[in-house]
Amino acid sequence: MGVRTILVVDDEAVVRDLVSNFLVKLGYEVAQASDGTEALVAFEQLDQPPAMLVTDIVMPELGGVQLAQILRQTHPNLRVLFVSSYPDKKIGDEELANPFNAYLAKPFSLRSFAAAVNQLLEAGTERAG
Repeated sequence: MGVRTILVVDDEAVVRDLVSNFLVKLGYEVAQASDGTEALVAFEQLDQPPAMLVTDIVMPELGGVQLAQILRQTHPNLRVLFVSSYPDKKIGDEELANPFNAYLAKPFSLRSFAAAVNQLLEAGTERAG
């Protein structure tokens, strides 16, 4: 299968860098973007679609939920880990019902982040066999 790429999108550089560096230590390749609009460009520049999108929900220009909806028009099984430091800005029931989505409130531990990434990457693989 090779190395999986994860696209990390967060308007907070500290969070984006921390998450990206941790994912690299876990063996993933990482592409970064500081907002949803930049993420659309980064997504198109990848050689192949990323295994997962990790995105903040609240960002200037284009938020994480809208970004995921746009990317899923051409990649419907894209795994998405939504993160947010705003407790009232969670994803809706429709997004939570999707087995390829997860939500993690900031601040989160690196252990809980790694568990969420692993769980999402395994989501739906039992159906493929």
